[in-house]
Amino acid sequence: MILTNEYLGHVEMTNTEHVKAGEINTWMIIYKVGKYGIDDTGSLKIAWRNPSDWGMPQFNNPEAIGYTTIEVNGNAKIKVELETFERPFNNSIAITVFDGFLVEGDTITITMGDKRFGSEGIRAQTFCEEEHEFRTFVDPYGSRRYQRLPNDIVFPIFSAKACEIHAVAPSYYDSKSSNEILIRALDRYGNISEKFEDSINIELLCADSMCEKQSIKISMNQENQGLIRFVWPHNLKEGTYYFSVNGEKTGLHGISNPYRVSNETIKLYFGDMHGQTAETVGTGSLDRYFSFARDSAFIDFSGWQGNDFQINDKKWHDVREATQKYHQPNKFITFLGYEWSGLTQNGGDHNVYFFNDNETFYPNSNWLEMPGSTDIKNNAPTVTELFEKFKEREDVMIIPHIGGRYGTLEFFNPHFTPVIEVHSHHGTFEWFIFDAMKARHKVGFIATSDDHTCRLGMSYPLSKDGKASSFDVTSGYTALYTTSLTRENVWKAIKARYCYATTFNRMILDTDMSGYHMGEEIQDNIAADMTVKVHSNSPIDTLALYNWDQQIAHVNLRPKDHKRIRIAWSGVRVRTRKKSTVWDGHIEIIGGKIISAEEYAFDRQDQGIKEKTDNKIRWTSNTSGDYDGVILELDYDVNTELIFKSTQKEFTVNVSEITEELMIYPAGGENLKVEVSLANQKCQNLDEFITASNVEYTFKDMKRNLTEGNAYWVRVLQEDGNMAWSSPIFTK
Repeated sequence: MILTNEYLGHVEMTNTEHVKAGEINTWMIIYKVGKYGIDDTGSLKIAWRNPSDWGMPQFNNPEAIGYTTIEVNGNAKIKVELETFERPFNNSIAITVFDGFLVEGDTITITMGDKRFGSEGIRAQTFCEEEHEFRTFVDPYGSRRYQRLPNDIVFPIFSAKACEIHAVAPSYYDSKSSNEILIRALDRYGNISEKFEDSINIELLCADSMCEKQSIKISMNQENQGLIRFVWPHNLKEGTYYFSVNGEKTGLHGISNPYRVSNETIKLYFGDMHGQTAETVGTGSLDRYFSFARDSAFIDFSGWQGNDFQINDKKWHDVREATQKYHQPNKFITFLGYEWSGLTQNGGDHNVYFFNDNETFYPNSNWLEMPGSTDIKNNAPTVTELFEKFKEREDVMIIPHIGGRYGTLEFFNPHFTPVIEVHSHHGTFEWFIFDAMKARHKVGFIATSDDHTCRLGMSYPLSKDGKASSFDVTSGYTALYTTSLTRENVWKAIKARYCYATTFNRMILDTDMSGYHMGEEIQDNIAADMTVKVHSNSPIDTLALYNWDQQIAHVNLRPKDHKRIRIAWSGVRVRTRKKSTVWDGHIEIIGGKIISAEEYAFDRQDQGIKEKTDNKIRWTSNTSGDYDGVILELDYDVNTELIFKSTQKEFTVNVSEITEELMIYPAGGENLKVEVSLANQKCQNLDEFITASNVEYTFKDMKRNLTEGNAYWVRVLQEDGNMAWSSPIFTK
């Protein structure tokens, strides 16, 4: 068979010169039939990657977004369907010829986002990509064997206009490093806005006491490509600081994460060790992946975790080379690894990390690779066999992960598993913590992104009508304490559980029992009190203390406003792949009035409050274990009722009976629930905001389990919905 464009056909796409992330527009794909032609029942597929959230074409409603038309100028009819194609190009438009045939030179024109009949167009992918691909596959004979056209449609996707600005500081001053602070401009989808221009006023804020007013100004232009670094030019005494940034022209404003200046030898570092690239089911190159993590996400340590059944020997060689290339002690640490993606019943997803380089990897299978591309003797179809492959090795960690498949603790091996992953952009999985604690596993907690969009350390949710809509939340971080940023120190800190998990914030969290800290195992009689210190850039809402899987204390840290009500929902449907849960719904106020309505903790740009009247609000929402919700300011009396109706739960509550204590309405699934309580009072000024973001609290006379030992850990909830989980302090 001759597999050239002359025989298979040619394809081109219009309007690809400067596509902006998330823009709504019209694109035409024109396929010209080659010498083979296309017979009756033959077909054509236009396919794009699964991680992409390019708007899904629809063919039935000419006035709705995504309306797509298919026109053929040959002597045949066509049938059009959306079909799942071969991973990772799962998304496809399938066009089948019938009642005729097409000959050389005939054309098929696909107009995505056809505006001629009232549609506003179709939305482009929301994340940047240097080489976004549409691939074309043709089956001229109706055999269901497809051949890929030699030329793919490839074009870049650029960032949009900046709508937010971040300042990112190292968490702790380090005399051995440059102590650079990063300013970055982002569009609404979390992409670095590379054409950003403005003069930025930077002001020093102090959390511990009154500061001498200090400020500087920095200019950013297009040459900076949305990123600029600076070092604070003045000496700072010991304390906790923030950097407030304000754009003169754009009006954009941001406050950095906390920056601790101290003489302590132990420092705090943030990393994300889990993501994929185009080598597997992600996007982007290895170079872009690691450089983005280092330069844009500004994290301290990283790793690569491609699905094992898509890795061959060449890809593994390339990953090994890139991992070593980007490793820079005291600046940016990399770890070699891969995701062992076994079937759930055989152990489920586990991330394998090597301390150093490793020539061999052990996949669960080579399902998507050609025979001979790897040695099948290295296959480990069950996680038990994987443990056996690494038997007694001290330079390997194997960490269970909740992704499409969820890592099961049934096969837990303490030699390889010091921590478990409790958050990624697949969702927030507190049920995994409770499973581990109920089983009395002595593990710590970490978070990552499992990024598929080449934004390791800064992965944002994808939009609803793309196939990848299960990515509902922003990425998380692993925070760890050690003396300096080396591969050995990071490895030891994770192995020793000197770490904690956060969602998309860089909260400084420490737990202390008589000088012992998270991850440590101590004698039971040492202390009965635990002191928790938190420094963050959002007021701390609540602290919850647990002993193993039991909550033993809960503290509200913010004063409540009796006119403001917070209604928040969370959880997942199931533990398996289609876990993302729809919460679309509305609230009605009977016998009262809605004065104002705010969104609470929504991650996705395409979701939130969609309608508001004096007595009703309506929203769209998906959760994947995280919180979404609303805060309502109400005018009400003793007879006012709040009616909650969503796809998951309905209930009615008398507003006057709502207090600061949570009213919880279970909704089944995995911890699906709605929480209702009074909302916090708003901070009246920046000083109050900073004070509320820095908390020290001591839990006294904690309950003990004298027969099984104890595992004391803390869950922190910020006012903005971000969370953190400390690794436990274990007592014997």
